[in-house]
Amino acid sequence: MEDAFKARLNLYETTMGSFMLAIAYAQKGDWQRALFHIRHAVIEDGAYLEKSLRVIAFASQVELEVRHGNLAEAKCAFHQLRTIDSPSALGESKAAKMIATIDATLSNPKPLVTSATLATHPLLESAAVWRHQMLRPKFSFAEINGEVKSFRLACVGGSQEASVNLKTQWNVPSQSGRCLLRVEGETGATFRLIEEHIKVALLSGCGKLWSRTPKTSISTLQRRL
Repeated sequence: MEDAFKARLNLYETTMGSFMLAIAYAQKGDWQRALFHIRHAVIEDGAYLEKSLRVIAFASQVELEVRHGNLAEAKCAFHQLRTIDSPSALGESKAAKMIATIDATLSNPKPLVTSATLATHPLLESAAVWRHQMLRPKFSFAEINGEVKSFRLACVGGSQEASVNLKTQWNVPSQSGRCLLRVEGETGATFRLIEEHIKVALLSGCGKLWSRTPKTSISTLQRRL
């Protein structure tokens, strides 16, 4: 079905196609492709979907972002959901419960540990990457399986690049603003990202920050380096 995107389609058609594919892939348990497509379906705040579908799309995005360990992105999707349909974001809703769990996780002083898998974009020829909006100012890598080559940390206030290794703990420079981590390597390679130092929380927010995608799950455990 993704071959249909090679035809000349307008934004209403492509976002609707992505919405349908996101739901289909989620039902199959292909969370990675589901996230790629739901993110495309809600471009421009879901402006190209009917309102009833926007509600489903943003609720689905919350769950998919959480599955991939993208806590900042999940909170942004929840904000959009609450804006367009506040009853869908009430305390007893599935999305609201997920956000409550995220808030508790972010306020916990233990390190944030996010499991990641490098993946290519299903519709574009691209390198295998994983992207993550940073939540804390110190980070390191653990449990690398496969070839995880390098990372680029792109912040509002600057950027840095380095090869990935298991020994180094990197610091996000103060006053950097929002930061996006882009890790590159072999398709299917996995690792864990450990973020630390809750006392200096990074600036977060919604809106464009050089975005795109992943595969994952979040837990909190002590760093073992």
